[in-house]
Amino acid sequence: MTQATILNVLGKIPQRQETLEEMNAAVSGAVKSAQEVHAKNAAKRKDHGWGQELEELNRRFPMPTVEEAEAKVTGLKSAVAATVKEYQDKISECRAALKTEYLSHLERTHVSQKIEVLTGELEDFQKGAAMRLRFAEGQLASCKEFDHLRPRWMELKSRAVAIAKALKV
Repeated sequence: MTQATILNVLGKIPQRQETLEEMNAAVSGAVKSAQEVHAKNAAKRKDHGWGQELEELNRRFPMPTVEEAEAKVTGLKSAVAATVKEYQDKISECRAALKTEYLSHLERTHVSQKIEVLTGELEDFQKGAAMRLRFAEGQLASCKEFDHLRPRWMELKSRAVAIAKALKV
């Protein structure tokens, strides 16, 4: 083909003259579309490791909720206080019995030994209760620290259940 025929053919193709605004609008539309696709792909990549995230959260949970942990600490404190009061009442009764007249020396020794035993049991109970209380308070602190992850754990758990259910069908 000669150069004249090429120009003749190109001259017959309708040429559209775009304004600068039209070109800017087309470019910004393309950029916006590309940004949307990138955001969707980034969300998919971010959520790609959800199985591993669920495993990590399963190790952390099912810890009690903050309310349950607080109730446990409160209940433990009241139970310890009630038991300590029982021991102290028994010890007080024994001390009052020592002041009773007409007790033989053997009976006084027996009551004194009972006081020593109760005092030792009270100390052992208080040590054990302090340890249980520290554990419960530590669990409460953990619950407060990781409570913000509970909704994500529930979401991932329901996703895993839905996938397992879909695969069974």
